[in-house]
Amino acid sequence: MLGLIAPESREIVRSRIARLYDDRVPAPPAEIEYLRGDGTRFSAEATASTLLYGGKPPALVLARDITERRKAERTLRESEERFRDLTELSNDWYWEQDAEFRFVHMSVGAQTRVGIPPQSFIGKKRWDFP
Repeated sequence: MLGLIAPESREIVRSRIARLYDDRVPAPPAEIEYLRGDGTRFSAEATASTLLYGGKPPALVLARDITERRKAERTLRESEERFRDLTELSNDWYWEQDAEFRFVHMSVGAQTRVGIPPQSFIGKKRWDFP
């Protein structure tokens, strides 16, 4: 079984399986590097649990390839960074608020417009300022 796991992930898997047998509690999801038949690598989210089979507790490991999810997350992060870079170049003033109306992002235009550093807004509500 460990032959399918990338060498640097094998010790993590060994310790998770040992803990699984000791505690008899399903292992929470973890990201593990696996090897395909051709030797290429891929990331998978793996969970493990034990069951009783013939009086012995084999480990049941379920792994889900998350390569596409990781690629989509990376693309989204890059897009977000480009968006932030472009908006920071603007003299316009814009902000983002959460469901409780707390500022979670403030453009640098805020400092130009009201003389308050953008970081001073984070976590506060509009009515917290004069």
